[in-house]
Amino acid sequence: MENYPRNSKTAQLKKSNRVFVVHGHDNEMKQAVARTVETLGLEAVILREKPNRGQTIIEKIERYSDVDFAVVLLSPDDTGYSRADGLHAAKPRARQKTSYWTLALREME
Repeated sequence: MENYPRNSKTAQLKKSNRVFVVHGHDNEMKQAVARTVETLGLEAVILREKPNRGQTIIEKIERYSDVDFAVVLLSPDDTGYSRADGLHAAKPRARQKTSYWTLALREME
């Protein structure tokens, strides 16, 4: 017997063995995480490795969005600083695109 109402959103969920891997430029970290995911019997979905088939990035994400989890790798690929502090205060940070996809994937649930 299930412990949640049948009409809830939870009852409509399908289980997936896919895990989105959102990454920056650190290829070694991306590959290590993807191979670890695969040793767990799951499929690591790295969009760059999937065929485009003439799709936009949004269409491609929708095609592979049947995931239950995402792993977001925030590697220090860029530098950032405030105008007030100036260039001398620059510090490593994750790419803005990686940060964006972190929020976008959260909204896709």
